[in-house]
Amino acid sequence: MIPVQGGSTAAEAFPKDLPTTVELDIRAMELGDTRFVKDLILPPEVTVISGDNELLVSVSKP
Repeated sequence: MIPVQGGSTAAEAFPKDLPTTVELDIRAMELGDTRFVKDLILPPEVTVISGDNELLVSVSKP
């Protein structure tokens, strides 16, 4: 089971620098693994303002 936490993350940048999508590869995740905002690969012009330690996704038993 892979519950997705939240649903959005706050970031700031000039409109021309905002990516249209942000992807997080979860294919290699195993039971107990977690991914946080700090694991996202974002352009250097984008600043996350919601916190680097915000949980995005975790893998757990159903």
